Amino acid sequence: MSTDLFRTGPISFGIRQYHPADREAVIGLWQSRFGCERDHADAWLEEVTSDYPTACYVASPSQHGRVLGFGITTVTNEDTTDGWLADGYYGNVDLLADLEQRTAVMHIGVTRPECEGEGIATELWKRRLAHAREHDAAQAIGTSWRRSDHIDSSVLFEKFGFESIKEVENYYEGDREDCSDCDGQCTCNATVYWREL
Repeated sequence: MSTDLFRTGPISFGIRQYHPADREAVIGLWQSRFGCERDHADAWLEEVTSDYPTACYVASPSQHGRVLGFGITTVTNEDTTDGWLADGYYGNVDLLADLEQRTAVMHIGVTRPECEGEGIATELWKRRLAHAREHDAAQAIGTSWRRSDHIDSSVLFEKFGFESIKEVENYYEGDREDCSDCDGQCTCNATVYWREL
C-alpha cells in the first residue's frame, strides 16, 4: 500500500496496486455500477491486467481491506490506440496529438456509492495519471459515460485538465443490452475527453 493515508471526513484509505484477492470485490463493484454480465467484467479485468503496461489501483482502508473503489489505466502504443479508434471504441475521434506518441487510456473507475464525495476517486485519478507519466504516455484519453442516476466521471476529467473533444449519442448502441440505467438496450450518451501529459 502507499505510505500515504488519506482522511476525508469519516473515511481513511490508501491507494494500492490491485491484488488477485481483490478480484471479487472489483468485479462486484464493476457489475453494480456498469450493469454488465459477470463474465464480461471478469474477462475484461483479466485482459487489462495481463496486457500492455496496465495498472488497476484500488482504494482500501488497509493493505488487504475492503475495496472502496478502483480505477484502471492502460498505456498503449500507436497500433493499439489506432485499432481502438478504427473499431469505433472512441466514437471515431480524431486525437489532437500524434498517435505515434504513447497514449494513456483512462478506463473504468468506480467508487462505492456510500463513499462518493470522500476524495477516493480523486486520489485514484492522481495515481492513475502518475502511472501514465511513469510509462512515458504523452497524452491521455477517456470516456465519461453520461448517466442520470449518479455523478459521472466528467467531473474528474475536467478537474484533471482534460478537454471535451466529442459528444457521442447512444454510445453503447448495439453493444449493450444490459444497461443498469436503461430498460434493455443502452441509449446512454458519452463524452470523450483528451489531454496532453
